[in-house]
Amino acid sequence: MYVLSQFPTATRVRLPEFVQGAERAAHTVLQRLYSHEIAETKDFLEQLATPESLKALLRKPSAPLEGEKKAGNVVLEQLNVNSAVLSAVEYTSETVDEAVVREWLAFRVQYDVTEHLLVSPEGEQGIEDRRAVNTSFMWTFEADVTKPEEFEWAIVAATPFKEEAAVLKTKEAQDSDDSKETNE
Repeated sequence: MYVLSQFPTATRVRLPEFVQGAERAAHTVLQRLYSHEIAETKDFLEQLATPESLKALLRKPSAPLEGEKKAGNVVLEQLNVNSAVLSAVEYTSETVDEAVVREWLAFRVQYDVTEHLLVSPEGEQGIEDRRAVNTSFMWTFEADVTKPEEFEWAIVAATPFKEEAAVLKTKEAQDSDDSKETNE
């Protein structure tokens, strides 16, 4: 993967910095998905993602902006990016008479995050609920890297979000589980 990231003629991408940027992108996008400003959120995401990947982003089960309706008001109180792993790198170039005229890099990142949500029912009926949700997804970022001063990453592919209830443990219980694993 490192070698492919060095292929562009005029641009060098540092993989650790890219992964940190991908983590920040996940924070920003997920926070926007829980925003109450639906039109602004869609406009924002349209600037970051292609139409195909935008469809997956807008259909997050706990914060759908399209399709099924949200169950009450959902607020993202905390987001933990447990891992953001670079899983693939692709280099593409366009040549004319053996000279490279355009170059692209695509990086696929696999995410595992924990979302801490506050769910309030619609109206005045019901009780607020706090939930922790483990979410996994994969995004592919791509940029035209022909000119280093002009390239911008876009989300060109996004898998559907997979959500499952998180099992939260106290620090003592986690330490106990960790020590059992090392003794086995």
